[in-house]
Amino acid sequence: MVQGLEDTVYLRELVENLRLACQLGEGVDPLAGEAQVELGQTLERVVRRLGLLARRRGISLEAARPDEPVWVRCNPTMMEQAIGNLVHNAITHGHNEGHVVAVLETMEPGRFRLTVLDDGPGLTPAELAHLGERAFRSREARRRDPRGSGLGVSIVRELSRRIGFTLAFETNEPHGLKVVIEGTHLPLPPGEGWGEGIKAPG
Repeated sequence: MVQGLEDTVYLRELVENLRLACQLGEGVDPLAGEAQVELGQTLERVVRRLGLLARRRGISLEAARPDEPVWVRCNPTMMEQAIGNLVHNAITHGHNEGHVVAVLETMEPGRFRLTVLDDGPGLTPAELAHLGERAFRSREARRRDPRGSGLGVSIVRELSRRIGFTLAFETNEPHGLKVVIEGTHLPLPPGEGWGEGIKAPG
């Protein structure tokens, strides 16, 4: 059952990544038409979609976001796929009984930070320097999941570049990977908000 679920998720992500890679390669603008997306709800959808996979692998998946919406300029489908790539990678390369955490937070003035952390094997400093290059996969990643394409993180990097976000990779001490996306969010209209804080289900 676990293998079947992993195969299903893998194929879905591969198809969506190939589609998005083609769009970016053809010059589709992720900012076209004043596109906007709310990151908090997007993160929740990703966690719900990948929650079963995480549980079947024995991995705890949790996410948190601010009480207020965090709107940014980007095509919603592209942004959801990018966030999904980061969370899916963290689950795929994590250890059984491990943890994956995604945290969305706002900073002053008018900026946000999305952090995805895992406590898997992590990467060497040399590998970190190449993470995000198309088709690059670490030695450990190739060993644990030979089918991987290396497309996922490269798509996140290219999308971030096109919409003006920064993308950084660090070691999550004592082991694991920490991925951080930062950028500018749109101002929230007066009186608009969620009210109660919401934590995405694990």
